[in-house]
Amino acid sequence: MKFKKYYATEEFARLANKDKRTIKRLKKKLITKNPNTNLVIAGRPDKYHHSLLKKFLSPSIYNIIMNNKSLLNTIRCLSKTDTLEYKLFKMPWKWWCTVSYANELHSNACRDTMNKLYDYIESKYGNKSELRMFYTTESFSCRDEGHHNHFVLDVSEEKYHYSIKKDIEKFLEGNRIYIEKYDELKPCIFYCGKEGLYGTDWDILGNNLKQNGVDYD
Repeated sequence: MKFKKYYATEEFARLANKDKRTIKRLKKKLITKNPNTNLVIAGRPDKYHHSLLKKFLSPSIYNIIMNNKSLLNTIRCLSKTDTLEYKLFKMPWKWWCTVSYANELHSNACRDTMNKLYDYIESKYGNKSELRMFYTTESFSCRDEGHHNHFVLDVSEEKYHYSIKKDIEKFLEGNRIYIEKYDELKPCIFYCGKEGLYGTDWDILGNNLKQNGVDYD
């Protein structure tokens, strides 16, 4: 199947293995709940966001679809060697993290949280280790309000890796946090930039950026 952000009614029904009447009932339910929902685009034809497939497919099948999407996106991004994402992809990183906030935050609040998190880490370790952080802010594809963050973090001194991880978890306590060791075989950098790098919804922070060859201004 060709991955799309939105599918027309007939194609969505075929992928979900449901009749069109069931899909139209879903549309009515979603729009009744929130007339401004971004999960359904009313029109001729109506269009349904891919995340709604989770309502009808098994988690394993949906994950296969998303993994294939990530692989295709990585191949596409690796062919563009003059981009900032490609430069960042070639650099070392230690931690990969996603933060879903307990409250529905505006993108500006998410940006402020990421900047404060970096400042907190630098205040504790900036004179002991090189630090580098790349973050993006995204709206939820499966919710109509709120934003979340993805970020990668590099810490040059290995002895601080796990204490910094604990500090991140403490700083973001109360929110849903997913943090793991960075895996260069996974498209984490390109996933961060999958919506494009626009405006103030992303940034690169660090205490030695120019020396590391990261000068994006």
